[in-house]
Amino acid sequence: MRLFGRCVSNWWLLLWVPVLLLLWFFARNRSYDPPSQKNMAGRYVVSERHGHVVKDAANAVLELKSDGSMRVGDLPVHSTTGTCTLSGTGSWSGPDEDWAIDLIVTSDGTTGSCSSGRFGSLEVTGRSRPHELHWVQGVPDSQTNIWLMQR
Repeated sequence: MRLFGRCVSNWWLLLWVPVLLLLWFFARNRSYDPPSQKNMAGRYVVSERHGHVVKDAANAVLELKSDGSMRVGDLPVHSTTGTCTLSGTGSWSGPDEDWAIDLIVTSDGTTGSCSSGRFGSLEVTGRSRPHELHWVQGVPDSQTNIWLMQR
């Protein structure tokens, strides 16, 4: 057989067929769609895997329930206007096409807690379970970002 003007043995084709089939199989089964809300449900705590833990986030917990309700405790929010802590109950939605989760929190009114409202900037990371959540605080590369892992 001639390939690109060269004479090539037909046996080489037999070697490439399994390789091409494997590549096709993995490419076809690779999904970059965001995970379902059911797959994101669970209890998330601060991850120490990312090298640092923000001091005021050591006891942070976020519980996402499959019915769209949630509970959050001791999750700090750092902004240009100050720092407060998310504590309370509410609902959540997502992940959307940008792999982001939005929280709607009803504050429990404890001292230092944030007022009730909508809070975004919670990014889902990892293409498969268990996913981690990246709580973005200001600049994404700053030391005030918080990583949450499912427990």
